[in-house]
Amino acid sequence: MGSSQSNINNNIKTEITAERLWMMESAKKGVQAIGWTLISPFVVIACPIIGAYEFGSRLQEELLTGSYVIDGTLGFLFGVVASPLAPFFVMWQSMEALFGSPPPLRPSVEYMDHARQVIGLDTDKYYNVAIVGSPGTGKSTLLNGLLGYKDNHEKAAQVCESNHNNNDNNRRDHIKPRGYNHPILRTLMVWDMPSVVIHHGMRTKHYFHKHFLGAFDALLIVSAERLMATDIKLARKAIEFGVPVFFIRNKADAVNLAYYSIIYSLYYP
Repeated sequence: MGSSQSNINNNIKTEITAERLWMMESAKKGVQAIGWTLISPFVVIACPIIGAYEFGSRLQEELLTGSYVIDGTLGFLFGVVASPLAPFFVMWQSMEALFGSPPPLRPSVEYMDHARQVIGLDTDKYYNVAIVGSPGTGKSTLLNGLLGYKDNHEKAAQVCESNHNNNDNNRRDHIKPRGYNHPILRTLMVWDMPSVVIHHGMRTKHYFHKHFLGAFDALLIVSAERLMATDIKLARKAIEFGVPVFFIRNKADAVNLAYYSIIYSLYYP
């Protein structure tokens, strides 16, 4: 029993907060920006050489003047003229690569058909909204509240106790997504998704595609105590597919209660 529990602990990644993710990514982008800046002088030196090579190594029918020597000289002069602007071009390209946003992807017909076959996602009859988040954030309770059901209602989503048990989290990771039709808004289907439990060798994008989140009309990302790195990564992946994202802070009353309990104990020991 202890051995299996240890194996599970080793297979679960240590969760990273959104704040730590931001610090790590900012440091990485800073190093990359410094790297691009350091190579700028080499770009200035290389421009005339590259220009001479590009102009002078063309095929005979592609030469501007018909002479390799003259074309090479023209390329060299063009490189000399363009070299002062080259660092700005390199910097612009690096900034686009580091901070630019690519156009949103559109799920293919095969992707949508696969989502219909595997999890029963019907995009023709319903607006589909997925509720995702880390274990213990109260996703199922939130879903029941949106549907107008109490947790003990016969049509309510099953609520799992939040005990941070790795065995439970590992099992819940394999639960199949389930859709619940809203009792009043009949064209709205709200989906209870498996908890986001990232193992070694498994990335957030694997969870995203495994549950076909790119085919949904919207994502509700639920957090409780802290916003996690997995929440941010899921949101970014959804934005890549043009899926609207809404962040929900759950259990705020419990956080406030704990905060005031600490304050009370300090002043009234």
